[in-house]
Amino acid sequence: MAIAYGRQTLGFNGCIRHAAPLLMGFFVLQGCITYRTIRFRVVDMATGTPLAEVQTSRQSSRVDYLNGPNQEVTYPATGAEGYVVAPRLQSNYEHYFIFSRSGYRTAEAAYAAGNNWVLVTSGEPPYKAAFKPGDIVVVPMRSADGKG
Repeated sequence: MAIAYGRQTLGFNGCIRHAAPLLMGFFVLQGCITYRTIRFRVVDMATGTPLAEVQTSRQSSRVDYLNGPNQEVTYPATGAEGYVVAPRLQSNYEHYFIFSRSGYRTAEAAYAAGNNWVLVTSGEPPYKAAFKPGDIVVVPMRSADGKG
């Protein structure tokens, strides 16, 4: 295999030799991306009781210089214990979570790349929930009638 390059013709080995620094740079950049899993527990704001059947979606957008596609994910509804697990959140994205359930006001949370906390905007006042791997971030939801 030969590739014409200006007046030179590079054989396959010449092409690899010139492309290697570019390829290595690509793999180094890709290696900088880390992943995080966040576990949420959605509860009734007034009682602290876990909420089942909460629909959760995530919208993520890139924050680095490489413009990539935004991501939209819908997670399975919460079970009786109110848990939602968001696995493999990329460190070069900002992640916005929306929690909704009939009879409750929508709750939101945000996780920004590189932080060890999640901003829960449905709390009163909104709060930063610090977490380590294995921790659970509690998301309170207020009833639609505003009583809690």
